[in-house]
Amino acid sequence: MKKSKLYTALFILSLIAFISGTVCILFRNTTHNDLFTIIGSGCFLCGIIVLIIFLALSSKQNNSVSDDIMSRYEQQLSVIRDAMYGNDDEGKPEISVTSPLLGKFIYRRKPEWYEAECDWCGCNIKVTFENDNKCAPEDCLSELETVFKHSKNIDRTIRKMAAKELRDLQKTRKCPDELLQTRPAVFAKRLVPSNIHLSGNGEDSPLEICYFDAPVRSECNVIAYGECVHGITRVEISKIILKNP
Repeated sequence: MKKSKLYTALFILSLIAFISGTVCILFRNTTHNDLFTIIGSGCFLCGIIVLIIFLALSSKQNNSVSDDIMSRYEQQLSVIRDAMYGNDDEGKPEISVTSPLLGKFIYRRKPEWYEAECDWCGCNIKVTFENDNKCAPEDCLSELETVFKHSKNIDRTIRKMAAKELRDLQKTRKCPDELLQTRPAVFAKRLVPSNIHLSGNGEDSPLEICYFDAPVRSECNVIAYGECVHGITRVEISKIILKNP
């Protein structure tokens, strides 16, 4: 609460300084007195300095809150995974496959998939793929390489489809409360990539790409479904439930 009042005070001070500077310039044009020019310039300079301080503090606060919520979410995912799968890899030989483009993928005996961390449009995300024994792991990895080679186009497609999905949701009662007043274009722009999963179970949409809305603004995510070759076919927006630690 105190920080919120500080940010408000800084913003008001910068606004007052800019208004005062404008008034001084008007007086200068009327009276032709150079003193008003000096005072007006000083007011503008003070306004700019205060505004810069306000933006810097506000940005730092937003990043801190965002990182905290993302950290909580990742911790909960880790706890859920340990509870569901345990650790069947301990004491056993490592199984892995390597891609020249994406790097080394390590096989996890539970939940029976290969995983690695890869760069997706400038963000480090978790990438996983399942091996259903119908094809070699190298073939699945080749499909993922195809996806990553077109990452920029796929990213643009997902954001565009997410904006359309939000516009449609806002016309219904299914839209999360946090997004009711959010502009679709703004929502699409602030999405952050999280993880990619390629299923090996013969599903119609084996490829899933997950994005998070910037957590400081809401706790929603976007899941894009599609195929490695034919691209993204649909996008869904859902609410993430976070419990307090």
